[in-house]
Amino acid sequence: MGDGALALDLVHVPAGEGAVGVDPAGLPPAERAARALLPAAGFAAPRVRVVLEEGFLIGAREVTNAQYLAVLEAGGVDLAARRRRPGFLAHLEAPAPGWEDAPVRCVSWADAAEFCRLLGRLVAAPVRLPAEVEWELAAAGTGPAPRRFPWGDAPPALTPSGLSVAQDRTPAGVAGLGLGLHEWCVDPWRPRRWAEATGPLAHRPSAVVVPEPKGADAMTCRGGGPDARSALQVECAWRQGRLAATRGRGVGFRVVIPWAP
Repeated sequence: MGDGALALDLVHVPAGEGAVGVDPAGLPPAERAARALLPAAGFAAPRVRVVLEEGFLIGAREVTNAQYLAVLEAGGVDLAARRRRPGFLAHLEAPAPGWEDAPVRCVSWADAAEFCRLLGRLVAAPVRLPAEVEWELAAAGTGPAPRRFPWGDAPPALTPSGLSVAQDRTPAGVAGLGLGLHEWCVDPWRPRRWAEATGPLAHRPSAVVVPEPKGADAMTCRGGGPDARSALQVECAWRQGRLAATRGRGVGFRVVIPWAP
């Protein structure tokens, strides 16, 4: 999609059936014990079947600094004034070599949603943040046997500098879902969302409504992030919530476009 700094690589996730969450009862005792020591792991339970009624396109990687700045400039945003907002793009105050192609960080939920709106106008498409169901299906795959991690079922290695894996990429080519950044999703945060499900979830990407949260509202983030220290935190099912106003150095985003050929 697009050209130059605006170019975005997208991966198609077709309609079908899959699952979100994990089933702790089906895990070995040692793993159940490990999850009990990390209370946030409970947000990923139980496993719920999903019927994806339409396909969608998802960014093959997180939005980069160059893409973010190019879209805001093309959309008429006063970047000089915007940079005066507390914490906004703080990681670019002293940019390292190659910063243009690195994922954009230090953006709030509203900053990310604004990018999607502006890009949507430029390309005449309904661009938005991923719904967390879409994010997890892109990470774990559709079908009867979802992957534990975006790259497969083998856990990452624990090194002195953190978790490591040979290639943080799904078989379909979506990169950075495990060890990239925490990624904003379009959904308000519901800690026990899967436990509240009374049956299979039917999801239609074209029917997703983008909310307008206040800064103090909690929104969903997915992805283990660069500070992950446990394999549980980089599972496809790992969930967390953050205040919408958060502009953390470990928080970024990718885009989704509903698409049914």
